[in-house]
Amino acid sequence: MSFNMMKKDGLDARSIIMLVVIAILIIIIGFLVYLYYFGDNVPWLARKNPSETPGVTETPEPTATEEPAPTPYPVNKEGNTIKERFPVPEGYERVPVEPGSFAEFLRNHPLKNYGVPAYTYEGIINEEASIQGVFNQDITPRDLQQCADAIMRLWAEYLYEREEYGRISFNFLSGFECDYVSWASGKRVKIDGNEVSWVETDAGEDYSYETFRKYLDMVHAYANTTSLQMQMTPVQVNQLSIGDVFIMTAQQMSNDYGHAAIIVDMAVHKETGEKIFLVAEGNMPATETYIVLNDDEMMGAWHELNNNFEFVKNEWVCPAQFIRRFG
Repeated sequence: MSFNMMKKDGLDARSIIMLVVIAILIIIIGFLVYLYYFGDNVPWLARKNPSETPGVTETPEPTATEEPAPTPYPVNKEGNTIKERFPVPEGYERVPVEPGSFAEFLRNHPLKNYGVPAYTYEGIINEEASIQGVFNQDITPRDLQQCADAIMRLWAEYLYEREEYGRISFNFLSGFECDYVSWASGKRVKIDGNEVSWVETDAGEDYSYETFRKYLDMVHAYANTTSLQMQMTPVQVNQLSIGDVFIMTAQQMSNDYGHAAIIVDMAVHKETGEKIFLVAEGNMPATETYIVLNDDEMMGAWHELNNNFEFVKNEWVCPAQFIRRFG
């Protein structure tokens, strides 16, 4: 009986010892966990910075070389002409142009101050037009000078400035040839249904700029992308030059309207020979002519043909077969 009591007492003692050992282990483990996570907060256990330890040199981790961020092609906001406003990008140079040529006329065309918007014929800001380069050129307050009309206007203005009046002539959609000399001599256009003809008036000869502008209003009323495209000469894509026109009729675009835009300056890469160019356009409703920005903001206002030799602007894709030139 006393033996059983002793055995029972012995088991209780061992249990107590085991509980004590387990408690000590728990304390030790807890202490080690604390040191692992919070040891830096204990002054006498804080890990030292290798740079603060005598004789220990910290090796800096290698850093990757960062590529410089690309910058958009430059714009000179103080420039007052196309050439001055749009410097050529690095590595490019402007293509040479003949003095007195249409190309020189376009390259040096005056622009409104940077930031001045293009206005429609109604005096409303054209939100789709760029403010980087709006042509310093008035438009008639009627819905006349649209896309093809803006190009006809530039060609006619160039010839008028040079007093080459005999070369100023545009065809109506009907096929009627409306030449400026006939208009300036005092004749006027008579339209009777599908019949179009010149008639004599008592207006008298007048080559003033005011009469010239009235002549263009008549042309703009009865000519369009279709008639202008038919009047111009096709261009081989490898001969692309300043003054060439991207022009598609409504039928070619499968649309209600055609569209046209003109190259007003060009540069070539000094090493690769790659061509880039500036483009201007009018639009609908009739609006002041403006420089077209590239869809790629990094290109600014400069454009290039894509790999399929197409000119792309927003959703308009103009294949090379629709490039034309004034004769």
